[in-house]
Amino acid sequence: RDRNNPDALIIGIDRSTKRLSKQYDEDLPDNAILVQAECADFWILAKRAGWRLSQHYILYPNPYPKSKHLKRRWHAHPAFPALLALGGEVELRTNWKVYADEFCRALDYSGLENASCSDVELIDTNISFKPMTLFEKKYQEGGQKLYRCKYSL
Repeated sequence: RDRNNPDALIIGIDRSTKRLSKQYDEDLPDNAILVQAECADFWILAKRAGWRLSQHYILYPNPYPKSKHLKRRWHAHPAFPALLALGGEVELRTNWKVYADEFCRALDYSGLENASCSDVELIDTNISFKPMTLFEKKYQEGGQKLYRCKYSL
């Protein structure tokens, strides 16, 4: 069982089988599964099924930095309303501050009652920081700044 969330079902989603197989070199906890899927499709299906999440993480990389790719970023993607409908505590992590700022502002403009976004914060990677993904580890080891945007729906 996952020590941080022993009573929760933990679902790790990635569209790449290769990344899923490389991500975990140890056995997964009994309450965790890895799923190869597109997050957008997963969120839409979870919403249709009436799921409510207690917490979820949107982790590296997804920025699509070119302006012509804006609708590929999660906060401008057509699946964004489905993500928000799942509720819970949501944390976005990125090495691109603009992306985190945009995500936070998108929540403010979402029209959801009581949606609140904390300011984007710099993650302190010096104090007992354990990367959640291989991307986060790579960015940390490369000396890049890491940011998070948290919100509660």
